[in-house]
Amino acid sequence: MSPGSRRDAREFRANWPVRITVLVAFVFWLAGATLSVVGRLPNYAIASAAFFVVFFLVFVAYYWSMAFVIDEYGVTYRGATEFEHFDWDEIIHLQSSEIPLGGYYVTTRSGGGFVLSGFIRQHRELAELIAARAGLMPSP
Repeated sequence: MSPGSRRDAREFRANWPVRITVLVAFVFWLAGATLSVVGRLPNYAIASAAFFVVFFLVFVAYYWSMAFVIDEYGVTYRGATEFEHFDWDEIIHLQSSEIPLGGYYVTTRSGGGFVLSGFIRQHRELAELIAARAGLMPSP
């Protein structure tokens, strides 16, 4: 094991159906934008297609790079533009979401926190692992 490497690290990423869906939407709008330029459509049509290309490019970057890494030190969130780490003793509360897609709200001592979306593969297992390692499991 090399210095600085983490033992027993587990990574949780967005579900494949979500990632594939945003990628397909991006490719669809990229093709539409290309056809708009080649087909010499009005400028507003080209601008509209370009907007959706950028819109779905952001979602592709978000869902394809999003990951929660659990290790002996805590939870690390990696995103397209963000990198946040929360030690186990920083996590003080985990609450199930009542929205239809599910998910969990995680509250930290700093008053902030993060959301475990239902779009994350095995998000229930991730929430249980966070609760267990942060000492939030109910006592028998």
